[in-house]
Amino acid sequence: MSLSEINQRYLGMRIIFITGLFFLILRLNAQSVAADSLKAQNSDSTTQFISLNADLADVPAAQDKSLGQKVGRGFLCAAVLDVTMLGSLLAMPESVSKWSPDTKFDRTRIKNQYTSTFVNPPHIDHDLWMINYVGHPYQGSIYYNSLRSQGATIVQSSVFSLGQSLIWEYLIEGAMEQPSVQDLFVTPILGTLLGELGHRATLQMKKDGFRWYEKIATCVINPTYVVNNGFKIRKTNL
Repeated sequence: MSLSEINQRYLGMRIIFITGLFFLILRLNAQSVAADSLKAQNSDSTTQFISLNADLADVPAAQDKSLGQKVGRGFLCAAVLDVTMLGSLLAMPESVSKWSPDTKFDRTRIKNQYTSTFVNPPHIDHDLWMINYVGHPYQGSIYYNSLRSQGATIVQSSVFSLGQSLIWEYLIEGAMEQPSVQDLFVTPILGTLLGELGHRATLQMKKDGFRWYEKIATCVINPTYVVNNGFKIRKTNL
């Protein structure tokens, strides 16, 4: 059995597994929110603590900006990422990008591909596993934390990540190839899981101030936190 046949046979199982993980983290977050609420009711109002579900209340962006403003800033972060990735793919060899050098800038070919992108259903791609199951989850986590690092909720950040994934697959990458079934699931779902882990890890490192190696780690796992908040610590009574 060829690798492509194995990939197609077990694709459904992978999608079910990824979807299950997504709903599990939403369930765990709901339980955590309930526990935080009970803790807040039983604690002194002057007690200072950092809650993993406080949505970065000690960051001014979380207090002063509307959801629309957060989405606008998140969109700019996502746009910078998309332009960077597009430029990288255009510079990569065909063996990696699967984009023919002769048609990368062919207007007729791009127009025809856009027509196919929106008329025909997504397909199962055969990209390298590193791209599909490492690169795309990381891409989705950056989309997710573009909003989450500004104080948005898990649901708001997940929806934003899904929207940005659709923009990438249909409006950007869709100019060169058919949207990918794997990417449409993996980018927003695994991106949410990976993004929330990065978000919580960032808040844990932030509690006692970022050490030099924690600053490096945050720049890798949660770069949009640094873009939106820097490394300053701001204490607030919650």
